[in-house]
Amino acid sequence: MVLGGLVAVVGAGIGLLRLERHVLARDSFRQPPALQLVDVPEGIQSELLSALDPVRDTPWIEAPLCREIADILQANPWVKEVGAVRKYGTGRIEIRCEYRRPIAMIQHNGLLYLVSQDHVRLPGTYARAPGLILVEGVGTSPPAPGKVWAAPDLKAAIALAERLRNEPFADQITGVLVDNYGGRVSPEEAHIRLATDRAGTTILWGSAPGEELEENSVAEKIAILRENFRRFGRVDANRRTIDITVHPDRFTTPA
Repeated sequence: MVLGGLVAVVGAGIGLLRLERHVLARDSFRQPPALQLVDVPEGIQSELLSALDPVRDTPWIEAPLCREIADILQANPWVKEVGAVRKYGTGRIEIRCEYRRPIAMIQHNGLLYLVSQDHVRLPGTYARAPGLILVEGVGTSPPAPGKVWAAPDLKAAIALAERLRNEPFADQITGVLVDNYGGRVSPEEAHIRLATDRAGTTILWGSAPGEELEENSVAEKIAILRENFRRFGRVDANRRTIDITVHPDRFTTPA
């Protein structure tokens, strides 16, 4: 009786294995996955899909496929964190990630690079793009894509770009010039300058954020720029050069 039951169980197991092989052999289970990237920043979807070419012909039913997709994307410089890779019975694979977004454009040796808020260099070189602050004068060469661009002058520029980007006058600020960062060219001159959308106009910002000594704080400088924008409609007060480092309630015009 026991033996008969055992034979029945073994027979059922063999039957299930045969059924599984039969099911997996069906064409619908050997089809490649339908990859769906959700909420991808504009302009990088095709690049991310190209990165997934190594798994594009893998049957969607394969168990390790989601892990392989996650590993590929986590290594991509545009991806800060892979959130979820979900497989559905239709063969669709839904991919959700947290993406890096450019905070500034860096000019170095005649080329333009993008860098993210966490100081990571993003892939490619670019033409000048409106809407992104241009950082000029960074003293170190760019790292490989996906690596942190570890430069104190760039760190200061990004911190400043981050503080300015949500201000009502943000679209009038077009550049952060850090060639004199730390006074390395001229200790007497402003360490950081801002460029505006009026050619040749300069705002003397002063020291890097957090490095102020005997000068206005970041909050005081921004308050002056806001007041300029309110009174004149221009962050630069329609002057060629203004200095916002000295008086906490107003700018000065250098002689």
